Amino acid sequence: MTFNIRVSNGLLEPKHVRSIGPALWVFLLLLDKQTDDLGTVNGGFPLKNQDIADRLGFGVQTVRDHLSRLRKAGYISEADEGCWRVVNAKSRRRKIEPKPRPERHTEAARDDHPEPSTPGNFWPERVN
Repeated sequence: MTFNIRVSNGLLEPKHVRSIGPALWVFLLLLDKQTDDLGTVNGGFPLKNQDIADRLGFGVQTVRDHLSRLRKAGYISEADEGCWRVVNAKSRRRKIEPKPRPERHTEAARDDHPEPSTPGNFWPERVN
């Protein structure tokens, strides 16, 4: 099953392209594994380099190099051995305002509006 990963289009700026470079795929995997808005990865449990390598088809040393690059550039931090956190994840996520929901037809709304008198009345007959 696949899911969308929320990524800021700010990562497309040249400074981020240069900083992240080929480590982008590891960074995206860490974003995908985030379990909260604070950037915690994998629920705070260790994520093995071998697991990352297997998922992305990289060698373990390549994963280590990419994690080191991301850490040095300030994109991630390591809380404990193998426990990663995406730095400033909350501020990097794009805020999307929810669309307003249409009003639901409730009893109160029905009393505020007269019932249509045409055939095929939307409201059922009232029982008094």
